[in-house]
Amino acid sequence: MTDREIYINNFLAKHISKEDTQETKEYYTKYAEEEYNKIYNSQKEIMLKRGVPPKYINCSFDNFDKNRVNIDRAIRFNQAPKDNMLIILGENGLGKTHLATAIAINHKGLYYTMYSLITELQEDFNKKRKSILDRLSECNMLVIDEFGKTSCTDAELDFFREIVDSRYRNELPLVICSNFNKQTFDGIVGKSVIDRLREKGIGCFLFGKSYRNGGNYS
Repeated sequence: MTDREIYINNFLAKHISKEDTQETKEYYTKYAEEEYNKIYNSQKEIMLKRGVPPKYINCSFDNFDKNRVNIDRAIRFNQAPKDNMLIILGENGLGKTHLATAIAINHKGLYYTMYSLITELQEDFNKKRKSILDRLSECNMLVIDEFGKTSCTDAELDFFREIVDSRYRNELPLVICSNFNKQTFDGIVGKSVIDRLREKGIGCFLFGKSYRNGGNYS
């Protein structure tokens, strides 16, 4: 059952009795749909401001093709993230960003690509480093997508490790997505991150064929 259906059913359960006419039921159903749309559109605006790209603003676990790849670990994390770290690894077109944005939306978190994070940081490194780190350290859910798409300089990796460490110390959940396989990912993030992942990490490894096959670029 989708979030929309759950909302409408709960609304009708509170406002409709067995004695009500079909006309009354239809009226309240329409009213519930309008109220849901208002809430949903308001939440969409909030999540767009929190970094979720417009293309992914409607992503959810309900509209993910669960038959295509195994996402059981991502589902369990989304249901009870606690202070865990979900690492989603896989090649292009397997749904990493779909899953990550769905989690960000569900938990009203912040979404960054590694590139957007580094770009924002580079605008004024000395002034922004602390303010950005504080924001990333304290939000209730943080998603960092496309790890490995930047140059992975020592400075970038140091900042990334600092984010992971701050989330760990604050006991807050974190989602990281990358095209790297596990061996490459482990080798780049370093021992300090791996040490925390041994305690709090959940690996979601996606395999299969890319779903991006609807164009004519061939």
